[in-house]
Amino acid sequence: MIPKVSIIVPVYNAAAFLRDCVQSLLNQTAKELEFVFVNDGSKDNSLEILNEFALMDSRIKIVSQENKGVSAARNAGIAKATGIYIGFLDADDLVDADMYEVLSDAASKHNVDVVISDFHAEQTETVWRVGFPFEKNRRMDREEIRREVMPYFIRKDWLNSIWNKLYRRSAVVENGVLFPVGVALGEDLIFNMKYFNIAQSALYIDYCGYHYKEIAGSATRNIKGKDYFGRLLETYAFDYRSVMDLPIDDKEIHRLKSIRFVENVLSTIHLYAQSRASHWFKYTQIRKMVKSPEVAEALILAYDELYSAARSYTRFLLKALKNKSPLAIYFAILYGKLRSL
Repeated sequence: MIPKVSIIVPVYNAAAFLRDCVQSLLNQTAKELEFVFVNDGSKDNSLEILNEFALMDSRIKIVSQENKGVSAARNAGIAKATGIYIGFLDADDLVDADMYEVLSDAASKHNVDVVISDFHAEQTETVWRVGFPFEKNRRMDREEIRREVMPYFIRKDWLNSIWNKLYRRSAVVENGVLFPVGVALGEDLIFNMKYFNIAQSALYIDYCGYHYKEIAGSATRNIKGKDYFGRLLETYAFDYRSVMDLPIDDKEIHRLKSIRFVENVLSTIHLYAQSRASHWFKYTQIRKMVKSPEVAEALILAYDELYSAARSYTRFLLKALKNKSPLAIYFAILYGKLRSL
């Protein structure tokens, strides 16, 4: 029997949370599933855990390879998958028991190439529901995807996620849609842009069953070795027309890119300010962003829209960014952090 859904899970040194992840899949109410785990050269006992579960459930398939990175691992999972639809799960995340039943039933009922749902983002004790500004439970055709969904990939980050979607496997395979290996721009974003560029139908449903868990402190422990701002600059400079047939002109693309870039710069400034690095290192990194000509350029197009929608604290940061005042931004963030203690 061909499984209805193949769920692909890349695994690299995930032993600390892997059992909970696997169990959330085994608890699924949908039965026509297969679980493709790709052990990407783990050095802990992740593979032993997977083998243990595979003896208990025949739906589990294991691919083991040398460490090649998450994109290559997901591509290996796609090659192994046999389901009508494919979904993705990260080894440190969880899904509700009805997740794949709800999404696959919606995909079958409406006969669409892709189903999108909301998801829970969790950080320490904070949980919020991430949603999107599309009409729910209504089938979108090709032109609506081009008009409504594809420009949103430029404007916001959260739609880039792959775990809150099901993709028709035949469309992925026949169109050669794979994750890029060795690129700085987010691999999930490029995969989604390529897939939605060929998708003929889509459905956004009123459901939230995926739990994305951001490991507390993981982004700030080794911050010195990561060029976060460099990645933002590459995303800002990326040619979206090279992967998507967009129905908007270059001026609108630039405006959307600018808004996203400034929002991400503010988030990255917070990341540095709250890291465990020295005050001097944090300040010099923030100063580099604040004084960047690309930030000044993006603010020209993004400032009014972001300022009008922001609360007083973010408005202060935007003003300081516009005035190129790194000290004002740095101390405002530190003060806000102290007040929250």
